[in-house]
Amino acid sequence: MGKRQRVLVIDDEEAICSFLRIFFEEEGYEVSTSLAAEDGVKAALKERPDIVFVDLNIPKMGGIEVLRQIKKSDENTVVVVITGFGTIEGARSAMNLGAYDYITKPLDIDFIKEVVTGAASSARQKAAGNQ
Repeated sequence: MGKRQRVLVIDDEEAICSFLRIFFEEEGYEVSTSLAAEDGVKAALKERPDIVFVDLNIPKMGGIEVLRQIKKSDENTVVVVITGFGTIEGARSAMNLGAYDYITKPLDIDFIKEVVTGAASSARQKAAGNQ
């Protein structure tokens, strides 16, 4: 079996970070979290996670800017946007910038499992294409 895929969660709600950390670790992922947008971008650049889950409405920088900076640094990073304020415009903006998917809160565990499975597969394919 290969190395575990890395997931980074960037959300200003500590409860969301803790919930997703536990869930992803139970699913076999290596997980790190960040409560601030700027710290999350720094972590993404340093850690090079396979998948990033980012809150669209994270203070200061905002999820769209976090997505933009991560994709600018490494277009192969799979980014999933999560938000409690889902709109068609927000989803469209995120997808146009290269987000893999868009999840609304409250989080549905079955849907998250489906999304992370697809995102992990996409990340593996991108990594294989770069070798």
